[in-house]
Formats: sequence, structure tokens, C-alpha cells
Amino acid sequence: MQRPDLERLTLERSADAALVERPQPRRGGIKTFRALGYRNFRFLWLGQLSNSAAIWTEQVARPLLIVSLIPDPAAAALHLGAIQMARTVPQLFFGLIGGVLADWFDRRWLLLLSKTPYMTVNFLFALIILSGNLELWHVYATTVLKAFLTSFDQPARQAVIPSLVASEDLPNAVALNQASMTTMRIGGAPLAALLVALFDFGVTFLFVALFSGGAVIFTYLMRVPPPDFVGEKNLKAGVISLKEGMAYAWRDLDIRGAIILTMAYFLLGMAYLQVYAPLLATHVLGIGKEGYGAMISVAGIGGALGLVVIASTSPTTNRGPIMLVLMALLGVFLIGFGGSTYGFPLAVTFGFIALVGIVQSTFNALATTVLVMSAPVDMRGRIMGILSLDRATIAGGGMLAGFLAAVLGPQQAQMLFGAGCIVFALVLATVMPHIRRLQ
Repeated sequence: MQRPDLERLTLERSADAALVERPQPRRGGIKTFRALGYRNFRFLWLGQLSNSAAIWTEQVARPLLIVSLIPDPAAAALHLGAIQMARTVPQLFFGLIGGVLADWFDRRWLLLLSKTPYMTVNFLFALIILSGNLELWHVYATTVLKAFLTSFDQPARQAVIPSLVASEDLPNAVALNQASMTTMRIGGAPLAALLVALFDFGVTFLFVALFSGGAVIFTYLMRVPPPDFVGEKNLKAGVISLKEGMAYAWRDLDIRGAIILTMAYFLLGMAYLQVYAPLLATHVLGIGKEGYGAMISVAGIGGALGLVVIASTSPTTNRGPIMLVLMALLGVFLIGFGGSTYGFPLAVTFGFIALVGIVQSTFNALATTVLVMSAPVDMRGRIMGILSLDRATIAGGGMLAGFLAAVLGPQQAQMLFGAGCIVFALVLATVMPHIRRLQ
């Protein structure tokens, strides 16, 4: 397959003012929200905001639903870990395919074809709960189905961002895209806890469906450039395209370093949200559903602060060393989060949760920026699809977290995961020195 000329594609895209609209710089103005000056990125951002509201409302409600269905703490811990695997394993198999399709076809339509059935599944799940016929297998089945649909959503959404904004505004756009997720963590988490407390789970998941419907509407209003791919579109060509993308990702030291570092982050740094935090809130601290929602909200506030800094500064150098430091700091703060539940004031626990949020959002924004800026124009979908392999490590981390929480207890297990983050950062800095030079 012949790769289109990058310079020619860039000139063609920038010439289409209806698709990429460059805002005029404002001297002395606030640069934090600069990328929102682009019409189509604005619709993408609003769609992601709605989608994030659905995700974070569900992220809080689903663990609480499992805990309510399974009163035994050890059994609940195992199922929380298993649900994490159910969420991420489909991405391991289908995320790469989603990346190929994101390079082949209109990314807007790919987003619509994934978000519309995603919304439908949310409505059906809410109706099952409201009917009083919910069983545990319903939770697993809908989780797997939505994870399958997300496999096609994520590569297309991440890959389309560089075609909607000018290159100098790409770091800002990536940070704002991440901020939409973090912002909804602030509002969605307490909203979910409040809805569960007032109306139980059926109405809560009905709100999840409504929020995901908003994402469909904003995506429909968006317009994106045509795909850059030139060539055949069949099974054989798909296999060749996938191999080509994976080979490029392995050869490019920047992409390889960012993916490996992100893999370690997803393996050890994400389990606290869906495994440790709900167990600590309900079975250790005794602050219940509302307390768990408050934890996630505080993490979101911290994440929003971190993303404001990234969106405002848009760092273009030393991203590798910064990510290594952030990985180590994440470990320190996760140890503090687990250890603070041993009789320390609740404010200390929430303080560590806020610090975890700051580090997580900053790390995510930097890693995504490195990947989308390093990937060639005609290969961005496949590179972002490869990132699904990293996200699939959440499954392994979730299962390991559930097992360790059942054996050691959630406090010691969380501290062990934090120590693992520090070890990974030190090992990667030693055996992969290129990461230290990653810009």
C-alpha cells in the first residue's frame, strides 16, 4: 500500500476552511480553551462530555450495584475484578480492528455506528432493572457488549482530533478532550450516588442512557475530513494494514516508549477506581455509596486541576521524563490512599484521592499527545487502536486487584499496587533510556 504524501494531505486539509477552521489568536487572552474555537472540535468535545457523563455515572453505579447484589466482601471483590476484565478484554481483540477501520472509513460515521447501539444497550439495561428481573449475568453481558462497541469508538475519536484543529493547538485539544472525561467525573460521581440513594439503580441507569443519547446528537452535528486511506478494503488488506501499523509503532521509539509506559500505568494505576475505592468506602471506612461517589468526584476535581495546567502550558519538550515522574508519584499517592484508611482522618484519604486525580489526568493527556503527534496522518487510527492493547491491561490489573483484595484486604492490596507503580517507573527509566529523552 502506498502512503499518501504527508505534506500534500496537510495542505489539502488546511485549505478546507469548512472542516478545519483556524481561530485568530488573541493577545493576552486565556489559551486554556483555545481549541474550542474550532466548530467541529467543539461538537466532538460536547459529545465526549455527554458520553463521559454516562460513563462516570455508570462507573459509580455499577460497582455499587454489584456490591448490593453480592453482600459478601470477598466475593464482591472477585466480581469487581471480573467485571473489570469483562470491560477490557473485548478491546484487546477488537480495538486493533477499530483502529484499522478508523483509517479506512469516515470517522464520524464510525462514531455514530458505535454510540447509537451503545445508547440502546443502556436503555435496555435500565428497563431490565426497572422491571425487577435483573440478574448478575445481565451486568456481565451488557458490560461485554458495551466494551465491544467502545473498541470502535475510541480509536476513531482519538484519531480524528488532529484533523479538526491546527497542529499548534493539538496539545490543547487533547488536554480538553481528556478534561471532558475528568469534568464529568466531578459531577457524574456524586450524581450517581445521589440517584442510587433516591431512586435506586433503575432510574440511575436511565440517566446513563439519556446522557449517552446526547453524545449521539453532538456527533451527528459534527463534520470531519474524509479518510486519508487509499487502497483496497478487504480482509487481506485489513491484515496487512494492521501489521503495517504495529510494525511502525514498534520501530518508532517515541510511540513504543509511550505505549509501554502507558501499559504499566493501566495495569497498576487504574484498579483503585473500580475495585479498591468501592471496597474501602463500603467495607473499611463505612461511608457507603455517597462516600464512594464523593471519592470519585474529588479525584475528578484533582484531575481537572491537572488538565487546566496541561491545557494552559501545552508542554512540547521533556514529556518522557515528566511521565516517568508522574508514574512514580502515582505510586506514592496510591500508597498514601490505602495507608490513610488505617485510622487517619477522612480528609487525609480524600487529599490523596485528589492528588491521584491530578497525576492521572496529566499522565493521560501527555501520553495521548505523544501518540497522536508521533503517528503519521494515514496511520493515526491504527496507532490509537494499538493503545487498546494498553487499555486491555486494565483487565489483568482488575483481576489481580480483586484477588489481592480478597486475600490481603483492600488496604494492603492498594498499597502493593502503588509500590508496583514506583518500581515500574524506575525499571522503565533504567532499561528504556529513550523514554527519558522522549519529547
